[in-house]
Order: sequence, then C-alpha cells, then structure tokens
Amino acid sequence: MVQRRAQQYVPVDTANLKNSAYTEMVGPLIVQVGFTAEYAGIVHEDMEAQHHVGGPKYLERAEKETRRDRLDVLVTEMRR
Repeated sequence: MVQRRAQQYVPVDTANLKNSAYTEMVGPLIVQVGFTAEYAGIVHEDMEAQHHVGGPKYLERAEKETRRDRLDVLVTEMRR
C-alpha cells in the first residue's frame, strides 16, 4: 500500500529509484518500506531539486496518505 503510493510520487529519470522500492515484514505487525538506491535519501530530502515527474518526500507523503487505510486493515485483522 505504502510502496505502491510512494512509487507514484518518486521522481523518475531512469526508473532505477522507482524500481528499487521494497516492502519487508521485519516483525509481528511491523513492515519496513523503503528504497535501496544509494541516492534515495538525498532525492527524498532535496526540497530544492526540480523534477519532471515526482518530487521530494515521496515516501513520507505516501505514509501519511495511507495511514487511515493501514489502520483500517489492522483493525479488520485484529477482529478476526
């Protein structure tokens, strides 16, 4: 959910950054979402860069926008 949304917002030049996205279960109810491209953090934080596609804070934006949906999934799963 977060990964898909972040990939919609990530700046795209060669698509290396976009394609480096991953989601991994790292513990009970703990999921890690990120990008493995070496420059992912720089692109994420660079508020001055101009991009034709996407922009900064792509992962943070995706996390915030999907927060309610993720909570709904968690509540549904806990009720099972």
